[in-house]
Amino acid sequence: MARLAGRVAIVTGGARGIGRHYSQALAAEGARVMIADVADGSDLANELSNTYGANSVASQVTDISNEQAVKALVGATIERFGKVDVLVNNAALYSSLKEQKFQDIDVEVWDQVMSVNLRGTFLMCKHVVPHMIAQNYGKIINIGSGTPTRGVPWLLHYTTTKGGVIGMTRAMSRELGGHGIRVNTLSPGFTMSDSNINNNPGHVQTARSRCVRSNAMRRRRIWSGRWCSSPRARATSSPARISRWMAARRICDQRRLNSQHDVRTQTLAKAFSPSSERVDLRRR
Repeated sequence: MARLAGRVAIVTGGARGIGRHYSQALAAEGARVMIADVADGSDLANELSNTYGANSVASQVTDISNEQAVKALVGATIERFGKVDVLVNNAALYSSLKEQKFQDIDVEVWDQVMSVNLRGTFLMCKHVVPHMIAQNYGKIINIGSGTPTRGVPWLLHYTTTKGGVIGMTRAMSRELGGHGIRVNTLSPGFTMSDSNINNNPGHVQTARSRCVRSNAMRRRRIWSGRWCSSPRARATSSPARISRWMAARRICDQRRLNSQHDVRTQTLAKAFSPSSERVDLRRR
């Protein structure tokens, strides 16, 4: 029996890009899937139904930033499949975004990214969770990103929303854990999806070059001000050189700690020595 046999999943942004693969994987594992996307997912739903069973997959065009549309989506899922066990919050604005300095981002674009990536995730959880609480079971997977932890530049609106998704997941998991609902974040790296390749090939080029530069060597060098200011410091330092230097520093730190430990041990030995010696210590 497939691992997800009998389970019902909603996948937002599930008609294209990486979300399409989430929909396919869930259906392949036996889940009944509702594909929600601003794009028409009926072709994918028909394809998956033909492969994994009639009426096992449905689709609905949905703008998750609109609360009424979210309510309609959840209602249609309950009417079609009877419940919701899994929610994959994948829908987000990314591939269509232009890379630019944050001070050049238009406020309307900023608000649009926030409304889809953050508000949409919140709305989906808000209207799906009551059904999960009623059955004391649920799995919520919020699709995050590595951009907040790496501090990816020129996409501040997107990076900010994904940082918010991570925070939302942590807080939500503590609220819902007692109801048998698990909430997790999945943070994939840059993915060569059809959306990225077709909508914005520039993302592919900049992501590749950014990965090459992402070692952040300058931040490693500031671990020691003496190293940074010394004549031996170079404009670029190889990982091997920095690793050797850090290993040597750890050895020195350990020796210093051992020396401090020896001094404390000697002091304690004197403190617990015969009374005459303790008197001498107190006199000092």
